[in-house]
Amino acid sequence: MTDHQLKDAITRALAKADHIDDAAIGVAVHHGVVTLSGVTHEWTKKHQIETFVRNIEGVRDVANDIVLEYRGCAQPCDSTLIEELRSAFGPALAKDIRIVADDHSITLTGTVASAADRERAIATACACAGVLDVDAAELAIR
Repeated sequence: MTDHQLKDAITRALAKADHIDDAAIGVAVHHGVVTLSGVTHEWTKKHQIETFVRNIEGVRDVANDIVLEYRGCAQPCDSTLIEELRSAFGPALAKDIRIVADDHSITLTGTVASAADRERAIATACACAGVLDVDAAELAIR
């Protein structure tokens, strides 16, 4: 499949997906690597779109350059960061993690089931738009 054919397939799939606002999403393809661009208001939507595209046949990898735009401010406030992180962690991971946000610096405390869960929590927090620093020194493994 050529890059042009893959881009067309992705664009059609996004247009058919009821849960995705494809009007705000741009797609570029080079050697099977898809670059997503555009704007969304929710961290979970950004990653939902990435996962959706990643599962399309022919996609080798995805660079997710979709920008989070928060209503009413250029950067998310601390309470929004906490909500975004809780949503991104998912209920299983978030239930035993305490998230404290102070001026866009995140502190994670509590316990997780495994080293992989700890790394996922840290990576998720670091990748969240608006987060400047992550301290997970007191995030322990059960």
